[in-house]
Amino acid sequence: MKANCYQDFEEAFRGSRDEILSRLSGYEGFLAQLVQQGEPLALDLGCGRGEWLQILHQQGFIAFGIDLNERFIEQCRDLGLQVACADAFEYLRGVPDSSYCLLSAFHLIEHLSHAQIDTLVSEAHRVLRPNGVLLLETPSIDNLLVASKSFYSDPTHTTPIHPEALCFLLQQAGFAWSKAIYLNGGSEIDASHDQITRLFNGVAQDVCIFASPQQPNISFTEEAHWQSQLHRAPTFSEVLYQYNQALANSFLQLQAWQAAVDPSLQQLQAWQAAVDPSLQQLQAWQAAVDPSLQQLQAWQAAVDPSLQQLQAWQAAVDPSLQQLQAWQAANDLLLRRLERCSNLLRWWLRPLVVLLRRLQRWKVAFKNPRLLLERVVQRTVRKSRRNLAIISTLLKRIGLYSSSMAIYQRLHAVNPAHNPLQLTPVQRYSNAARAEQIDADLARLGSCHREVSK
Repeated sequence: MKANCYQDFEEAFRGSRDEILSRLSGYEGFLAQLVQQGEPLALDLGCGRGEWLQILHQQGFIAFGIDLNERFIEQCRDLGLQVACADAFEYLRGVPDSSYCLLSAFHLIEHLSHAQIDTLVSEAHRVLRPNGVLLLETPSIDNLLVASKSFYSDPTHTTPIHPEALCFLLQQAGFAWSKAIYLNGGSEIDASHDQITRLFNGVAQDVCIFASPQQPNISFTEEAHWQSQLHRAPTFSEVLYQYNQALANSFLQLQAWQAAVDPSLQQLQAWQAAVDPSLQQLQAWQAAVDPSLQQLQAWQAAVDPSLQQLQAWQAAVDPSLQQLQAWQAANDLLLRRLERCSNLLRWWLRPLVVLLRRLQRWKVAFKNPRLLLERVVQRTVRKSRRNLAIISTLLKRIGLYSSSMAIYQRLHAVNPAHNPLQLTPVQRYSNAARAEQIDADLARLGSCHREVSK
């Protein structure tokens, strides 16, 4: 693969510079402890873009990098890092014995053949100080996705590395101590242990092998603080064990739930046994009711046309009924008006009937009508003004005009104090004047009657 093409490939598949710096930051505790063991000289084989060299400088190491990719070398020099474009094996052959306290190679050995790995291990043992450390990081084939897929995304990968086999090779090359630590778990590392996806994408994606020519002190080899700072991740066996434990716990929980549910289930079964007869009886009732229901539906189908016809008749009768109601309302109004007229007629006719009866009696008693009229007028004068007006008007209406002349001739002798209508005595005037005065008095009698009627 060409140099510029591989740089873009690293950016796309391995990760950006910031992502790699974040992953390598877990080694800072290890570097802080290693830098205290003499002169901190470090050599990084296959330094790439220089992320590891940058961290080494930050931790106080005098670091130097080797890589065959000229584009990577230019980037490192732009950052002020000490690098050289050379073959790693040729460079190691020119390095004196026991020169470095740290020799590192990140994701390099998977690009080498078995023979080259043997040569690298032998040269590393030679150039390291007795208390120096060899650090090799490579993709972990313990991860199923890495071993079956992502490892082969890089066409320059040739040798999958088995951690235990590499540790054995290191011991054969003279390293007194070696240890493999699994790092950088997948995206499902924090998922629940009973999730099967964690078996594939929750296992460590990388493995780091630490080795030293002599046995380190106990404070370095034990579970020290620097090891806890590494981005450690579980192996496939550990995740599988956790998965089995989670399944076992779930199975025990299910058994406990089953034990708790069994009494309720038995009770439900007893209820079902008690309900079954009632259910069968209900089904029998339903079978008996179905024919009646069908008959009712048939009746309903037969009644619906009649009901629709009745509704049509009702719609036709409603206007006539409204017209009858209007006629009844008009008839009621007419009856009320007739009743009022009847009351008025009774009020008018009752005095007239009484008067006619009296006149009849008087006519029988008195053969002379003139004398009867004189007595009526005399009696009326003694009574109220209302009766006088009524009698006077009545006399004029029944045509007794000539008799009213005699009535008024007798009125001149009436005491003026008993003359409520203020009639003028007829003796004071001549015949013509007397006739005009009589007419005026009759008109006054009529107006008095109208006032009394109101």
